[in-house]
Parts: sequence; C-alpha cells; structure tokens
Amino acid sequence: MNIRMMTRCWQLILAIGLCFAVMLGQALTEAAASSCDPEPPIVTITAPAPGGGFYETDQSAVNLAGYVDDAIGVREVSWSNNRGGDGSTLGTITNWSAPWRWEANGIPLAEGDNVITVTARDAAGNIDTSTLTVTYNAPPPPPPPSTEKVLDNRKVKFTFYFGGEYYDGLDRVSDVGYLLKESSETFVMPFNKDVTVTIKVQDPRNPSVQLQVFTQTIPAGTVTGTSKYRYVTSAKGINELQFVPANSIAVYMYLFVDKVDFLPSLKATMTSAEYQAFVRTISQATFTVQIDDTVWSGDVPLSIGTYSDHKQELVYNR
Repeated sequence: MNIRMMTRCWQLILAIGLCFAVMLGQALTEAAASSCDPEPPIVTITAPAPGGGFYETDQSAVNLAGYVDDAIGVREVSWSNNRGGDGSTLGTITNWSAPWRWEANGIPLAEGDNVITVTARDAAGNIDTSTLTVTYNAPPPPPPPSTEKVLDNRKVKFTFYFGGEYYDGLDRVSDVGYLLKESSETFVMPFNKDVTVTIKVQDPRNPSVQLQVFTQTIPAGTVTGTSKYRYVTSAKGINELQFVPANSIAVYMYLFVDKVDFLPSLKATMTSAEYQAFVRTISQATFTVQIDDTVWSGDVPLSIGTYSDHKQELVYNR
C-alpha cells in the first residue's frame, strides 16, 4: 500500500468517525434538552379571536396570530385545518425575555366550520396546541344581470290631460310620452314581438304605492314595410305608437294615449271635491315599455299646468 492510498484510508476513517461524533452529540444534546426541559411550550392564539373560541367571516381566507413561550427555545410553530390544508407560521422574536410572536396568514377556509389547530414544538420535542373554530359564511352569488333598462328622468317627457265632467260623466286621460335617445346611443326596435305599454301614477296618500292608469299590449307584426315602426288605432287607448330607427338622434319612441278612463274606481269612493283635491296632489308618474323580458322604465315628476271645473292638466317638461 503506497502512501497516497494510506492517506486516503485515514481520511475516510476520520470522516466516518466525525459523522458518528456529530450524531452522538446531537443525540446527547436532545437527551440533555429533554432532561433539562420537561415542560412543553405554551402556544396561544390572540387574533382574530382567542384560542378555544369562535370567529365568523365572509372571507375565504383568514389570518391568525399569537404567541409561544418555552424555557429552552421553540423549534417550530405550524397550523392545520381539519377541512384541509396545513403549513408553517412566520415567527419573530420581539424580545428575548418575552414570548415569541407568530403569524399564519392566508389560511384557506371551506364553507362552514373550520377547526384550525396551531402546534408549537420546542427543542426537546415537547408540543402544545391551541385551536380556533372559524366559520366561513360564503356570500350569496350575485344576482343575474337585470334585463330592466331604467331611463333617467332626462330621457322621459310626459303631458297628461285629465278631462272633466263633459266627457260622459267620466274622467279621461290623454297622454303624450317621449323617450329620447342620446346621439351616442343606438336603438333598434324590431316590431315582431308584442309590446306592452303601462302608465302608473304615485298614490299621494302612500308614495310606495302606484295606481295603474293604463296598460295595453300591441300585438306583434302589426306594421311592416315602413321606415318607422308605427301603430295607430281609433279606439280608446293607444292611438299612436311610433319607434324611430337607430340612425335617428332625436326621439326614438313616441306614444299617444287618448280617452282612457282615469282611476274611475277610486273616484267612485270620493266626493267631487275630494277627488279634485286628490288629483291636484299627484306628483309622479311611471312609464314602462316591455318587450319579452326587457323593460324600459322612466319615473318622472308631474306638476299642475292648468285647472278648472272641467279640465285638469298635469304636465312634465312639456
């Protein structure tokens, strides 16, 4: 055996010996630590609620924090969720004489109760645990998008004329309504579906109640082959319903309703003076156009234009 081989053998023997020495030292250290530190660490949860308690949230993850104290030293602080998931915490020593502060951020939650256990292990292998039950109340799913297209008041114009006793002893309403289109908007109204028009007024005695003045459905396919969708009838009700194509920048819908009895059942319950006073206080109307599930609606304020024994006029933006 030459000198190089002898040297290599001695190096190998020394390495093996050093490895056994380290292993023996580690075992002796742990044994010494165990004999010197028989007490387990103390781990506490302080946020978002004390350990052993309950916490509710509508968030899908939660952040926990607390402290851990031990006579020798803390080796690891970890968390686990009985609904799934585990991990280690972030720990910082704020003061050598004080407990260690730990944080566990972004713990994922399952809907319902989640029992989160925080475990601390010291250098001697002693452990301590603390738990917090976190209830995750998932927010309800957002409602489906509404098909209602509410027009702001600038886009609606009304003129109401309420006739007096000279109309066969009944009040009648004549109405002109406009829905205006901005120049940046597009609007196409194919007249191949039923169109329902409704007019209601706000009950002055109870603003949350609307009294229906008029409703009428125009059947599909009434008008074809014209540049303007238009419907005309000579009977009481809608005398003209006109839709303007999208290339117009003016009015895209025009409605004229004539000679419709105005709240006759309500009038029958009042004296003439009471009814006249009631009509004077009407201050708002709602105008809707519905095609299938899509509704165009506009609420508009009303004011008295003229009044006499034979005629009451409520107008808006005339």
